[in-house]
Amino acid sequence: MPRLLGLILLLLAISGGPGESEPSRRQDASGSQDRSATQEITVSVMVPDLAWRVSIREVFLVGRELWVISGLSRGEGMAGQMMTTVTDRVSLAAPPLPIKHFVVGKTWGWENAEPYTFLSNTDSIAPRLSQGQQLFPR
Repeated sequence: MPRLLGLILLLLAISGGPGESEPSRRQDASGSQDRSATQEITVSVMVPDLAWRVSIREVFLVGRELWVISGLSRGEGMAGQMMTTVTDRVSLAAPPLPIKHFVVGKTWGWENAEPYTFLSNTDSIAPRLSQGQQLFPR
């Protein structure tokens, strides 16, 4: 039975799942003209109930990768206990490099199917971030 549940969760994550929240759209406000192409970076996370939100907080160029730091937060009050996918997107000038996602704020115990690194805080990656170039926000 756990294997079946895992397969269902994976399929829901891939398909967007029931009740997918509308992503926010934010533009890079810097207006800088560099040689990087504008690309849209998206984070989508399966969460345990409808009160959760995800937001892309920072994007760094670290070595030959884009590191995306996102935060999960849960609104106050009661919410329907239905697993759902929350999404956020940002558009910014960035080179076309592999993207590595780090998500802070997960509090539930089950393992997510998304290929992201879930962290309690960014302390463990802070030394590498300080060596990189912050692309978002500027």
